Amino acid sequence: MAARGGPAQTASMLAETLSTEVLLRRYARERRPADLDVLVQRYRPLARSLARRYRGSSVGRDDLEQAAWLGLVMALQRFDPKRGCAFSTFAVPTILGEIRRQHRDTLWPAHVPRLVKERARKVRVSADEFATRHGRAPRSAEIAEQLGYQEEEVVEALVASASLNRVSLDHTVGDPDESPPLALALGDEDPGFELAECRADLERAIPQLDAAERRVLRLRYAEELTFAEIGRVLAVRPAHAARLARRSLEHLRALTSERGRALAV
Repeated sequence: MAARGGPAQTASMLAETLSTEVLLRRYARERRPADLDVLVQRYRPLARSLARRYRGSSVGRDDLEQAAWLGLVMALQRFDPKRGCAFSTFAVPTILGEIRRQHRDTLWPAHVPRLVKERARKVRVSADEFATRHGRAPRSAEIAEQLGYQEEEVVEALVASASLNRVSLDHTVGDPDESPPLALALGDEDPGFELAECRADLERAIPQLDAAERRVLRLRYAEELTFAEIGRVLAVRPAHAARLARRSLEHLRALTSERGRALAV
């Protein structure tokens, strides 16, 4: 008797009979869509539990969970069982990264079209991936080429993203009755020039670090993981992860000028 349902349904039913470990190895090797579907269902509780960490924020539950599902799929697509790391350990940073991006993407202080918001998110992800591969920040033309955008579209997305960091000049720090508006507290010297020089020093120094040093610094300062989370990614104890991060930061400081060292602190 022929099995009911199409080939995809049959493949999914057969995949459900296999252990998670077998499915992870087979999906990494053969990329069967049915295996991915079953794995996503089995790890949904993990993704949902991570999304719950951000409950109570300005982001809705559905949006948080959708970001967690996306991070879960990305982790499954990148996971290599041959490295000997548990999938849950590998997946947590990726899932949290997508949740945090979703959280940041909702904090637009000005009206920005949805298309530009989505483009800004893709530009940011592309820039992060480029910096990880090449050890330096990409130029707008390089991002445009990678995403298939016009360079003007990339610039527009970057300008829109910059609005996330704007603060009203009427904003006060501390007691509004005693503190002057921010506009009156601004000095004559622009710290942006100092910051730009520090960043230039770091951009020259970061490519001189080895891959392991760049990775641990990215996990700590770009993805904002705890030492416990970094330890799970690297399959080491949290204390060892802290030592790796400290040594990597010390090496970076040694490669930078005095301004770069001040920024790295």
